Amino acid sequence: MLKDRILKVSISEAERKGFRFTMGELAKQLGMSTKTLYGYYPSKEELLNEMINLAIEELKMKEEEILHDSALNLLEKLQKCLVLIPGDFQFAQLQYLEDLQRYYPKQWETLDQFIHEQWTGIGLLIDEGIAANQIRPFNKEIFIEVYVGGLYRLMEHASKNRNMIALQDTMREMVDILMLGILKKTFIKKIKWGLKMSKTLRLLFLVTDFFFIIYWLITFFHLIPEEYLYQDYQNELLVIWNWSFFPLDILISATGFISLYLFKVKNEKWRAFALLSLALTFCSGLQAIAFWTIKFDFDLMWWIPNLFLLLYPLYFIPNLNTLSIKMSHYKQSKTQPLIILGVVVFSMFCKILFKVFFFSFRYTFMCTERGELAIFFNVFPFSTLDM
Repeated sequence: MLKDRILKVSISEAERKGFRFTMGELAKQLGMSTKTLYGYYPSKEELLNEMINLAIEELKMKEEEILHDSALNLLEKLQKCLVLIPGDFQFAQLQYLEDLQRYYPKQWETLDQFIHEQWTGIGLLIDEGIAANQIRPFNKEIFIEVYVGGLYRLMEHASKNRNMIALQDTMREMVDILMLGILKKTFIKKIKWGLKMSKTLRLLFLVTDFFFIIYWLITFFHLIPEEYLYQDYQNELLVIWNWSFFPLDILISATGFISLYLFKVKNEKWRAFALLSLALTFCSGLQAIAFWTIKFDFDLMWWIPNLFLLLYPLYFIPNLNTLSIKMSHYKQSKTQPLIILGVVVFSMFCKILFKVFFFSFRYTFMCTERGELAIFFNVFPFSTLDM
């Protein structure tokens, strides 16, 4: 359709020269007479009206796509909406917008009205972020005024200095300052890490959690070859000691998988479960390494995986802030070290409880085999726990 082609070439001219192109220049680009061009658009103002309305519709459509994009988290949606500009003006210059404001005030009024009123979707994202403790409460009207005022001031600056500043780059820089302030990039990276589970941690969770499940299935069905078993594997006490890790390891896998699921559905509680899983993993590795060290058994077949369980959580635990990660107001909770310590103490308590349970079960079973009637609390040999 010829009218669509006129619009397309007009947008191209606006991108190349700004809004001060003439109808004669446009007709020449289209390969038609000026009279023919005026037959479709009686005035340049009418043509600009359609160009601006087309750009506004495109912006609205893009915003809707971003708001309903399940692959983006809340802060990513907010950032993309704030730097949104029409695709055909990706390389438009700030100076060109200043020219539109100066030479075509009515057309600029349409665009200006949209810039001031198109905040409904962004406002909903901000409210959602505040409710999720990702954004600190603030005055949205002031934020909008700072955003719009900053954009217009940059337009004036570009016009006065005849600087060809790309609109897209300018908006990205401005939004970065508004959302992240003037924090150092290294610190911002840590903040972003806290808001999003790293691919490395996801991979390690999957490997570790599946490993525990596979290990216990193999152990239950006695599929490990004898040459790979640890020393004194036939010792009943060692077998019971090994199985005392079962509830702890399954709890590690369960909390790890829950954390991965919560992260997938964008639930901020994933960090709490990740922290719990990592703390329990550390305890599992520490208990095993401590035992093999005291026993003077340094079989690498068992040391390597348990050293892995001991060490890898230490890298991720300090970076996980489970209590308060808020945009522009990030604070490490003073109670977090106590929470981590509490998790570790709790896991150690569970370990001792599991050990008591298994030893008591085994002792009761042995008494039953000999036909003895014994009261557990009177005869249970607690010295067997001192391993």
